[in-house]
Amino acid sequence: MDKVYIGKKPMVVGVVSRAKTLLSIDKFIPFDSDMIEVRLDIIGGDVDEWAAKLDIIEASGTPVILTIRGGFEGGKWTGTDEARLPLFEKALSHVSFVDIEYRSTILGKVSSAASERGKGVIVSFHDFDKTPDIDDLKDIISKISKIDNSVAKIATRVNSQTDVETLKSLLGLDWGIPLCVIGMGDDAGDTRISFPLLGSSLTYGYIDEPSAPGQPSARDLKREIDVRIEKGE
Repeated sequence: MDKVYIGKKPMVVGVVSRAKTLLSIDKFIPFDSDMIEVRLDIIGGDVDEWAAKLDIIEASGTPVILTIRGGFEGGKWTGTDEARLPLFEKALSHVSFVDIEYRSTILGKVSSAASERGKGVIVSFHDFDKTPDIDDLKDIISKISKIDNSVAKIATRVNSQTDVETLKSLLGLDWGIPLCVIGMGDDAGDTRISFPLLGSSLTYGYIDEPSAPGQPSARDLKREIDVRIEKGE
């Protein structure tokens, strides 16, 4: 498919995390989201096993993000970091984006492989306990911005309104690349809807079941964001 440009408007990502959903993915077309994230670390199996399903989603006009989230950052991948590399390399023939953690030892190799194939790479940072200091988050995004075809994704636990304001302040700056900011947890409140309206390039909702704390459905997210955009909120 044509190159996908993230950042012109907020895009809702529908997360698929069940094998039975991916097996019957045809039934979900047209999707309740602008993009689809396939969580291979949760679904299991090899990329070759799911290649035809990934191709079906892409052929529908919906870009796919392939994620194999490492256990050190909340994912279900139990193998070594290096063992994920061939899976990412194979996936790049079937999807528009791959998601790799900022703290992964294979970040450089995955981002280089994506760049060589003209594909995008979402470089993600998750903190499921807290929202780090603003200067630490700025440093992370600044370093991600130097990676070709990158999107920076910052997802942190929100424990107070101060945390919300910290994350919000990131959206008021020009990083030179698309930035996705997500607040997680019960105290994150309306941030999965309000942050996209403030400039967060992506927001995530589930297609089959939540894959992160406080994650709503993609259908509800897209409907509410569209309503607020129409109202000019």
